[in-house]
Order: sequence, then C-alpha cells, then structure tokens
Amino acid sequence: MNALEDGTAVRLDFGKVQSAAKSPERLLPVVLQHAETHDVLFVGYTRGITALAETGESETVRDWAAAHALFWDAERVRPLLESVAQEETLRGLDAKTVLREFDAGRLTMEWVPKGGSR
Repeated sequence: MNALEDGTAVRLDFGKVQSAAKSPERLLPVVLQHAETHDVLFVGYTRGITALAETGESETVRDWAAAHALFWDAERVRPLLESVAQEETLRGLDAKTVLREFDAGRLTMEWVPKGGSR
C-alpha cells in the first residue's frame, strides 16, 4: 500500500503539482464529486480524457474515456465508439448502448460511492 495515495491522512505531494506545472503538456483539472451531496472527493489533473480515448493502455480505458468525452468532444470520439459498436462482442454492445443513451439525452456520468443511496 502507498500511504500517500491509499492512506486516510490528507497529504499533498507538492512535487507532483510542481512538475505538472512545468510540463509542456496541457493538463485539465479534474474534480470528482459525490453525485448526491456534491461533496468534493478528489481534486487532481489529467492530460486529457479525449487523449486517453485514442491512446489509452487498454480497451477498457479507451472506451471509458470515449464515453465520458462525448459530452465535450463528440466530433472526435464518436467515430471511435461507432467503430467499436460494429463489433459483435459485449464491448460492441456497450458502445451501442452508450451512443443510444447519449443521443437520447439519457447518458449521465454521475457517480455514487459504494453504500451511497439513490
């Protein structure tokens, strides 16, 4: 276990923040909030979810990123999901479902932690 990342004490790694600030790569701030209480659960930075949709290390990462990026970069990630939707696999079915729900305005990316009520 990494106490800094997995522990219960709040300890910021300012070295990571400093190195991110010096990076030539464009970073996006990320805030994870509880869907019901809107409490902030996490604040961090990422190199861009759209980039993960194209270059993620696994199909799961690429598909997750593409589904989330539909909300702000549909023109770029929709073709990726449409290509996957052509597969006769569970992954293809997932992509079809994401596109159908997005087009119908029913896709949401709200998240409730385990044990949360809804």
